[in-house]
Amino acid sequence: MERAETSGRSTGVRSVDDGEASCISAPPNALEVADFVGANFTDRKIVFIHAKHGRGRRVSASALHDVVAQALKNLGVLSPGGATPSRLSHWHRKAKWSKSKIKRWIRGGSALPTRKDLWQHIRNEILDHPHGTKEVWLVVGKTLNRAEFLHQLTNPNDRDSVTGQLVYLLSGLSASCTQLSVRLRVFCD
Repeated sequence: MERAETSGRSTGVRSVDDGEASCISAPPNALEVADFVGANFTDRKIVFIHAKHGRGRRVSASALHDVVAQALKNLGVLSPGGATPSRLSHWHRKAKWSKSKIKRWIRGGSALPTRKDLWQHIRNEILDHPHGTKEVWLVVGKTLNRAEFLHQLTNPNDRDSVTGQLVYLLSGLSASCTQLSVRLRVFCD
């Protein structure tokens, strides 16, 4: 688990790295593969970012369950020959979030294809490439406090039923990611 650094405001996603990157944001919708998708064709890397902002609990199994379920549901898209996302019509430079009218495409050069062509490019250059790397990030604010969770794990007398649920949720997702050669990262308070 990694600690998310904030400066009094929400943690933002900048870019996956400094290579040819694109980051396409997606509204919370059951048809989307992630809240954010980052792809770097130079390093052959893709990241599905699943985000959840909780209600301020230090350790919340129910909030973590939502984001873990979203990640598990969409792991198959990252597998070799996996499904094609259903909302590719939104994967273009002019797409905006419906309510805020904020652009959904955060970064990406003009030579980068869009829509189905972008997905095919991701499939060919990253997902099905022997040197392609895949990551799933859980970005959870006010849902999981790293220090508190680690304290509970190392002090059996301080554990409760929520501790067990969190271990079960994260272990299950970790095992599924490992099976598909996907690196799991958890960013939390």
